[in-house]
Amino acid sequence: MLSPDHPACGALRRILDASGFEEVAPCFLVPAPGHGTTADATAPYYPIETTTRRGGRVCLRSHGRDFNIIPGRWRRTGLVRVYSIGPAVDHDLIETTLVLAQCLRPEADLMRRLTTGLAAAGLEAEIRTGHHGDTPCLWLSAVLPPHRPDDGAASARIWSRPARTGAGLPHRAI
Repeated sequence: MLSPDHPACGALRRILDASGFEEVAPCFLVPAPGHGTTADATAPYYPIETTTRRGGRVCLRSHGRDFNIIPGRWRRTGLVRVYSIGPAVDHDLIETTLVLAQCLRPEADLMRRLTTGLAAAGLEAEIRTGHHGDTPCLWLSAVLPPHRPDDGAASARIWSRPARTGAGLPHRAI
């Protein structure tokens, strides 16, 4: 989870909690669609896919507007408005802190409220609406600015970009 001393942490949680979102734990790696134990169209997925050494396809928690973090069984229990804050990779495959939020059947002014709240907190996000299957949906993805602890130490992990065929095992490089 995001360090509680990150300046964006409190503001972000207040904005999402006020809009009725529930915080869930971030999952960095999930089976790619069709490569898990189920072919469920409501299974979690993220925008960046890669292949493991043994040929399995996985999705890396990543910045973008094409993801699903609401599994089907949650939908059946009414949990349809969630967010997670945690580690991910950005468009350049550099490890970062990412907020992902998803809401099924959003009310008409939700995008405006989120955009206004984020702007007031000095945060930017990609937000879109559309349909997940035949259900109206809102997606939010925001890379949080780096937070440097008082000691000034900074580090970044870089993941290898998958080959043109999509094959490749992510690995850390310093």
